[in-house]
Amino acid sequence: MGKSELYLGTAGWSYADWRGPFYPVHRASQEPLRYLARYVDAVEVNTTFYHVPTVRLADHWLAAVADFPRFVFSLKLWKGFTHEEAEVDSPAAHSFQHVARRLADAGRLAAVLAQFPWSFKFDAAGIERIRRLAGTFGRWGLVVEVRHASWLRDEFFDLLRGLGCGFCNIDQPVIGPSIGPTAIVTAPPAYVRFHGRRRDVWFTSDGNSPERYNYLYNSSEISEWAGRINEILAQTERTLVIANNHFGGKAVALTLELKHVLTGKRPPAPPELLRAFPHLRACCVEHSALPSEDRQLELF
Repeated sequence: MGKSELYLGTAGWSYADWRGPFYPVHRASQEPLRYLARYVDAVEVNTTFYHVPTVRLADHWLAAVADFPRFVFSLKLWKGFTHEEAEVDSPAAHSFQHVARRLADAGRLAAVLAQFPWSFKFDAAGIERIRRLAGTFGRWGLVVEVRHASWLRDEFFDLLRGLGCGFCNIDQPVIGPSIGPTAIVTAPPAYVRFHGRRRDVWFTSDGNSPERYNYLYNSSEISEWAGRINEILAQTERTLVIANNHFGGKAVALTLELKHVLTGKRPPAPPELLRAFPHLRACCVEHSALPSEDRQLELF
């Protein structure tokens, strides 16, 4: 099989700490998603993990990326289905599917990600929960992320293949029985997520602390992952690579550096990002994404 379509992007886009390192400081009226879409191929919508989205909100996302025909979305499944015991036949599930359908009908939906916590371990109940989720959300390209090493077994991978679900390869702090780097493909789309390697804060009581994702990958770590991603690309027709080390714009920096390493091209990068991460000048081309109307806004 030849190399697959490769989409590189970030987990989320609405972060206050991106203003300065990525978003220009004096651009409050600019649509952040539209700005991000000028530089990356995909975004994983993480707000859907905390709240079930509405179709109206999905329409807003679609409008923001209308000028970027290759741009795609991954929807992170609501945490009620992965971290709690919400039923898949519920109003929340129906609402989530309406949003998935709207994005899919527009040709913009690449995947739905079911991210399970480290505490979710391999057992009969876990297998049954994945089966139920696949029955409801599988039509949208369901990808399963597990973090506990008990899932690293052929029985699990065969289950995903049988259900037509993707496996999420992750880079996370490897502490105890945690899953380390892999290059596994069970069904399209193939998926890779980078969480950073902050061992010191990964299992802190405040699981939502942005410090968990405050990690800048070095060139050696990126090179190692480029080899794995190339293995993945050879196995399937579509691959998503998502940077979740979002603190301070580091996810955008990783995305552009990966794009350079994987394609051999020098992607455009905004001047703000190059000032924040000077090492990117060796692999990116400085490019201001400000169209004429935005340059006028900068004057006020």
